[in-house]
Amino acid sequence: MRMLLNHIVYQGSGQSLNRVVVDDTLSDAHTIDTINLDGRDAIIAGFRGKPYGVYLYRFRGTKWDRQILDEGGVSAASCATADLDQDGKPEIASIGQATHNLVLWHVWP
Repeated sequence: MRMLLNHIVYQGSGQSLNRVVVDDTLSDAHTIDTINLDGRDAIIAGFRGKPYGVYLYRFRGTKWDRQILDEGGVSAASCATADLDQDGKPEIASIGQATHNLVLWHVWP
C-alpha cells in the first residue's frame, strides 16, 4: 500500500500504481490509519459526522472487505493503533469528540 486518500488506495510498487476504491458508500472520513494484520494490509477509517462509525477494511486478494467496529457509539476524531496489552498484536483505539469517549478494540480472531 503506497498512499491513502479518502476511500481510495494506490497499490503497487515502483513507477506503476493502481487506483483502488476501498469504499464508495461513506463520506467524510475524518481519521484514517493503516495497520498490518497477519501480514496483510488493513485500513481503519473513523467518521465523526453522523452517522458516527469506525470501520476496519481488510484486503482480500482483489477487494477490500469492511468490518464494522462501531456504528453510532463513537464520533471518531482520531484513531490510532498500538500494542497496548503487549501481546504482540496491535489494538485499535478511537477517541470520540462529540460522544466524549474512548473506545478500544481487539480485532484478532
